[in-house]
Amino acid sequence: MSIEQNVEQFAQEIIKLHGFRFNEGFSCLIPDREPFPSNEGLFLWGFSQKRMRFETKVEKFHTSTRVKRMEQMLDLSEKEYKKIYSAVEEYLKSLKEIGFEEIGKGVNLFTRVKVHNVQADAKMFENNLEALKEFELITLNNPIIKFFEEESHYFEVKNQETLAWDNVFGRTSSPSSAKKSSAKKSPAKSPAKSPAKSPA
Repeated sequence: MSIEQNVEQFAQEIIKLHGFRFNEGFSCLIPDREPFPSNEGLFLWGFSQKRMRFETKVEKFHTSTRVKRMEQMLDLSEKEYKKIYSAVEEYLKSLKEIGFEEIGKGVNLFTRVKVHNVQADAKMFENNLEALKEFELITLNNPIIKFFEEESHYFEVKNQETLAWDNVFGRTSSPSSAKKSSAKKSPAKSPAKSPAKSPA
């Protein structure tokens, strides 16, 4: 398998293993509660099969529909929901620390300071699979999930003691000890000059 195929399989495994949901083809969501569809929710990241990369879409956090839904679903006022801004900022910072790069013109999230979406090409991880493990740990322990755990017990990550990284890349590691590792590792290295070809 090429690195792109491995990373795609890894992304799917994270979503299925830990209780997130798919949407828009291939996105990792914190699923909404009933009576709303479980294939809708808070967008953490997507994996573009066209571009073969992970990417965020922070603008989805502040749509009027999302703000209203959080109030209906969790009895969370708009004022309280907007406190998620700091969690989103911290989440993006963690992703950049493992090699994700800013893209786009930026988003004035909740009309506050502009933040930028980030992305990481699958090929970027070819020589640094450990960065993918850090990505999974950031997904599971990110401050957005923590924010809602404190506010409303909105979502609980499943199978926290098992890593999709181990299942896909065939390595043995201890999730409990891996969680203690810092997300502030060196950014993922550039791919080799002749990387495996992308799947058709």
